[in-house]
Amino acid sequence: YIGGGMYYMPKGEALENALRDAAIWDTYTGDNIQALARQYKLTEQRIYQILAEQRALHKKRVQPGLFD
Repeated sequence: YIGGGMYYMPKGEALENALRDAAIWDTYTGDNIQALARQYKLTEQRIYQILAEQRALHKKRVQPGLFD
């Protein structure tokens, strides 16, 4: 509990994946999908999925909802 609210702290593989996904988002330049797939030993399709998830998270942090 932090400040009276519950927070989820990922552990193990979930934490490693979250850190990996954030690193992929940070190093994505728009034209390096193949290089990221090779670097992280993932398929290009998975890189696109991770980027979509990270883009949604980024948008949620930067641009709050209209009725939030």
